[in-house]
Amino acid sequence: MSFFLYPTLPLFPLYLSLHLQAVSDFCTDPNTFVLNSTHFNSGTSSDVLDYYLTCSRRMNSPFQQLLTQSQRALSSIHTHLSSLDRNALPQVPKAEKSLREVQQILNATEGNFHQLVALLSCRGLNKDYIDSLKGLCYDGMEGLLYLSLYSFLSALAFTAILCSLPGAWRSFPSDSEEYEDSDSESEDPFTSHQDSKRFLQWQPWL
Repeated sequence: MSFFLYPTLPLFPLYLSLHLQAVSDFCTDPNTFVLNSTHFNSGTSSDVLDYYLTCSRRMNSPFQQLLTQSQRALSSIHTHLSSLDRNALPQVPKAEKSLREVQQILNATEGNFHQLVALLSCRGLNKDYIDSLKGLCYDGMEGLLYLSLYSFLSALAFTAILCSLPGAWRSFPSDSEEYEDSDSESEDPFTSHQDSKRFLQWQPWL
């Protein structure tokens, strides 16, 4: 199974180089890429995206006008309720319970409004965006560079192994040579027995 993976080893550095080039192109101008892709996919306004991506102090929030109008409306309601509390309650004491309930709802609405203003601020989202860019464009690029270097060294080592295999194979003796050496070194027991018998017959005193 691993034998069929060897031809794909030269393609791995090419794959890494393509990814490295793509990440480097993205990290060169990430805001433009995010603006174009997000606007194309979700249709979000470019002003909103630019506000959260840059989070510059010179830029006003695109929701600033709506938030200001909402704040003014809440302040106006609070003023009217205070006026009713001063002028209407002495004349209509039974309305005190209803007025207190409306004031509680207004206080809860103001608390939710302040939370909404904090959530719509660009600081938190922009901080997460900057941290993710640092992780991708610095740590990620460093990891890809090390991985490319290691893959290149692995390819060189694999090539060196393939080039050294023929010479190493020729250094081992073949089976035929080993068989001939074993035949020349071995002795035939029958031949040695016949030679000793002839030697005994040649001796006259025996």
